[in-house]
Amino acid sequence: MPDSIKKDDGFFVTLQELFDNMLNGFAFHKIVVDENNHPIDYIFLEVNNAFEQLTGFKKDKIIGKPVTKVIPGIESDWIDKYGKVAQKGESIIFENYSMPLDKWFLIKAYSPSYGYFATIFEDITEWKKFDMELQQKNEEIAAQNEELIAQMEEIKQSNEQLVSLNEKLETEKSKNKNYLDVAGVILIVLNRNGEITLANRKASEVLNSPVENIEGKNWFEHFVPKNINNEVKNVFNQLMEGKTELVEFYENPVLSSTGEQKIIAWHNRLLKNANGETEGILSSGEDITARKNAEEKIALTKDFYENIIEGVQDGIWVSDKQDVIYYANHATEEIAGVPVNQITGNCVLKDFPEETIKEFKVSYLKAKNSLEPTWYEVYVKTPAGRDTWQNGWLIPKILDGEYDGMVTTIRDISKRKEAENKLIEYKEHLEEIVKERTSELEEKNKELEEFNQLFVGREFRINELKERIKELENQSK
Repeated sequence: MPDSIKKDDGFFVTLQELFDNMLNGFAFHKIVVDENNHPIDYIFLEVNNAFEQLTGFKKDKIIGKPVTKVIPGIESDWIDKYGKVAQKGESIIFENYSMPLDKWFLIKAYSPSYGYFATIFEDITEWKKFDMELQQKNEEIAAQNEELIAQMEEIKQSNEQLVSLNEKLETEKSKNKNYLDVAGVILIVLNRNGEITLANRKASEVLNSPVENIEGKNWFEHFVPKNINNEVKNVFNQLMEGKTELVEFYENPVLSSTGEQKIIAWHNRLLKNANGETEGILSSGEDITARKNAEEKIALTKDFYENIIEGVQDGIWVSDKQDVIYYANHATEEIAGVPVNQITGNCVLKDFPEETIKEFKVSYLKAKNSLEPTWYEVYVKTPAGRDTWQNGWLIPKILDGEYDGMVTTIRDISKRKEAENKLIEYKEHLEEIVKERTSELEEKNKELEEFNQLFVGREFRINELKERIKELENQSK
């Protein structure tokens, strides 16, 4: 057996573990439309563990149910957005607030096929709260600065009061700096020239350089990879000149002081003065390098094994712990004589005709109950009505010591069986011919023996006559 289908190291088991252990929530849905083909609802088809943790909804309570039943009062714009994705094949990334859940989500939605859509999302409620708090703090700082300016105008004749005011300002600056340093994300402020005027502790960690070595440097010259430097710098200059709209969220690589590239998910906000003029930009970023690398590895691994499985000549299908088939490769379709979509979604033990499953069911239940790989060779009438002989392996999937589904391989051995039967018939025919020839030889041998006995008798009589003639000749002399 290939390692990719062993019970403890199966490919599909590995994919399921990766799926269930994703940090992001994942859900797969089918859009529901009215008579005018307008989206009015969508149904949950599959979710992962992170989805349960982020939303509080349990998988077994929502699968197969419409969202309007799962989340009564859900805003219609959710359904409208997902309807466009499912019907037009669009991919979108957006932030949205769910009033029933009282949470903010960053969502990527895409459609693998018409009428269906998948979502990958993460809970950004805390970040949103922080962003609002940061905005409030900025407003407070702006208000405090205006108050300080007014105070400076009032007390500019007094050096002592001016020194005292400067001390207060430094204290506030230090306090705000501390606020920024405790943030779990990168915080960077650039002025109109692209120079870094503020960087927090997280920026120091990601860029692998002390804050004092970061602040004052030109961001584009020191921390943006050369292959995208001009493009990013041009966009920044257009932003400063008001010639383009701000993209609040995007991902791009940065360059650390050691030359290492890291992928950062950025959120941006323009900084403007009292006259509404753009003075710079505030960017908060999250290092998603490890997550991106993991996603790429998962995608490559999935494609690699799927290409192998789709390329083999043996049929392979996989069922869940309720024995419902959720995957079948192209070879399974060829053997069964019906499309894959008529195979998947069926319960192995209930949804196929008894004449199709009767002998196979015995081996299937044996493997399921023993949790041991089981070899089978049975007569099967396929869903297309073709009489076949099939064999293969039944490999139970095991999760936490319990049955979690089955990986089944199928090989159509009908031609081999036909050849074996013809060989048996030919062997029996040869044995019959040998038997007939043996009987004929025995009869011929019997005739030959009788003739031989007759010939020997005659030879003896001739010898006697010769002796008698000699005696007569002697007597005549």
